Amino acid sequence: MARKRPTIDKSVLPFAPSKRPAQPVDKRALTHGERPRLKDDRYRLSAHGRACMVCGRRDGSVVLAHIATKTNSGMGRKPDDSDSLWLCAKHHNEFDTSTNRAEWLVDNILLPLRRLAYQRDPKRSAA
Repeated sequence: MARKRPTIDKSVLPFAPSKRPAQPVDKRALTHGERPRLKDDRYRLSAHGRACMVCGRRDGSVVLAHIATKTNSGMGRKPDDSDSLWLCAKHHNEFDTSTNRAEWLVDNILLPLRRLAYQRDPKRSAA
């Protein structure tokens, strides 16, 4: 036996009930939610001939390695192509299998970059 839907006393509603049938909501028009992923095939495919950002290798194994964080990725979501590094196969594998990616980025990208900037700075004292 089918359940009978309860009836609503429409006289107590603070607004007049609509005569139109309910329409599905286009969620793309909502102001909240997640933005579409930035995907740039041309940029991603331009890896050929680029140097690895860690070792400088140009052996044809360089690909785009996406940097996944809590805010730009998750279940079924991949980071934007702008959130990425150019890494050779060796360093891409190291990055993907690292248990602490933030530490890997600091050790392999940020600190060497900072050291290089220091070495090239004309205002540093000569050692």
